[in-house]
Amino acid sequence: MKTLSLIRFARDFSIITCSVLTLSLVHAAAPVTKVFGLPIGGKLSQQLKVCPSSALGSGATAKAMCWVDKPFKDKDGTAIGEVVLPNPDGRPEWAAYASFKAGIGKDGTLKWLNLTDINSSRKSEIANSISQRFGLPLETTLAQSAASSAKWLSQGVGIQQMCSDRLCEVRFTSQAERDAQSLAQDAIYRTNSARPATP
Repeated sequence: MKTLSLIRFARDFSIITCSVLTLSLVHAAAPVTKVFGLPIGGKLSQQLKVCPSSALGSGATAKAMCWVDKPFKDKDGTAIGEVVLPNPDGRPEWAAYASFKAGIGKDGTLKWLNLTDINSSRKSEIANSISQRFGLPLETTLAQSAASSAKWLSQGVGIQQMCSDRLCEVRFTSQAERDAQSLAQDAIYRTNSARPATP
């Protein structure tokens, strides 16, 4: 039993080590794509602070990107929370006053950016706007039903639009983050596949 446990430990350790090494190479080579002036997959120019009260509320604007409230930290130290972006007039109308959420790594890298609470009546406008820059979606069900989605993939960023019968959400995810998620899922799959089927 001890020998079997050691073999399994060595196998799992090898999987994790390979994943970490591969992930390090991915992060080193991952491209950066600017969206709404922000570097998806790149480091922000300054550390985010909690927004002043003058940047919050209807019609308010921020001088710089800031946290609406103190962000949540996940297990790898990524800060996650709602943010306010400056210069709404510099964004397409569908994105001008959307709610934003962001995931920012310990090193200041913007891993992903979410736009939420967009009226679903704009779903075609959103898709056309994204397609003008990133090309036609790889897959889409936007024309088929109220609850629908579309996906784009470009160098440096993956984009997903998800709509219900009331609201739409758009997520921009860095290539490094997408690759990290894929590696983590593969490691879990390999570990689970090696488990015994019976007790």
